[in-house]
Amino acid sequence: MNSQAQSTFSTKYTDELPTVLPKGSTDLLQKKACHEAATYFAAHRLPDNLKDWEVYKKQLKVEIIQKTGALMEQDLPLNMQVTREFNVEGMTVQNILFQT
Repeated sequence: MNSQAQSTFSTKYTDELPTVLPKGSTDLLQKKACHEAATYFAAHRLPDNLKDWEVYKKQLKVEIIQKTGALMEQDLPLNMQVTREFNVEGMTVQNILFQT
């Protein structure tokens, strides 16, 4: 290789990405994501009282079961084991292991 080619190409490696957009430019992806999040948040308000929560809970459970195809076989053995138990502020906390 001649000295002219060596001066044209840099062999220095860096961990930085090159600057593609000028400084101060708007991040369009972030703006779009924030707009979508605000839109979904406004459209999907959660219930604000217990009665509505109970209705929402039942509807959500049915929807999850339908969309996932989950079978609700509650008669299967869980083979649950308590692996650790301790008291915190008057409550008993158990770490459990179970088979699903």
